[in-house]
Amino acid sequence: MEKLVYREDNVVQIKGYKDKMCYEFCDDFDSNCDQCIMQKVLELVADYQETNLKPEQVEKLKEKNKILSKENRKLKKEMLKMLNHAWYNQEGENEQ
Repeated sequence: MEKLVYREDNVVQIKGYKDKMCYEFCDDFDSNCDQCIMQKVLELVADYQETNLKPEQVEKLKEKNKILSKENRKLKKEMLKMLNHAWYNQEGENEQ
């Protein structure tokens, strides 16, 4: 997948635009870009690009995560039942 943005001096730039985009978009270009909504959007795009995942792969991972989370909750419930059972059995042994 072709990368559309790149990081330069802690600022994300759109490939081929350099600061041109910021001059056109931003009313306060000389200030800190940390508060810029466009910079925040570009950061998200850059973070996504750095994963090297395609949208289809992301969707598959989301579905797999959903399945594994459900399975994990089920296993936690079973483990708690086993711990409770072991705890109550231990109390019974201590009373004898």
